[in-house]
Amino acid sequence: IYASAGFVDLQGDKLFIATPDKAMHVWGTGANKTYTWRSKMFSMPHEMGFSCAQLEAEAYPVTFEVFVDNPTTPAYTLQVTSRRPFRLPVLVGRDWEVQLTGATEVFSVVIAQSMQELSGV
Repeated sequence: IYASAGFVDLQGDKLFIATPDKAMHVWGTGANKTYTWRSKMFSMPHEMGFSCAQLEAEAYPVTFEVFVDNPTTPAYTLQVTSRRPFRLPVLVGRDWEVQLTGATEVFSVVIAQSMQELSGV
């Protein structure tokens, strides 16, 4: 969000911002904006597979996508609805990326080779 000016009302504990269209807005009000976040590419020393994942967020759903050896097409997509660990389909590759889309804060996302490995995180 680009703001051309801002003003802090200390008594009312509010931040007012002016946007380029000359409209005034109170910061932190209204519906959350949707975001898409993508991790860096993790290159493994050899082909390997991950079998499960876990995502902890402030609220759900959050869309989870994993990219394996192809940065343009997701290998798997899931609407995550809770913090419970979930299984991934059989995916093997060297280059791995994760992409999340949602409107609330995500605290962590982990992919692992086993459920036991997830429980140790």
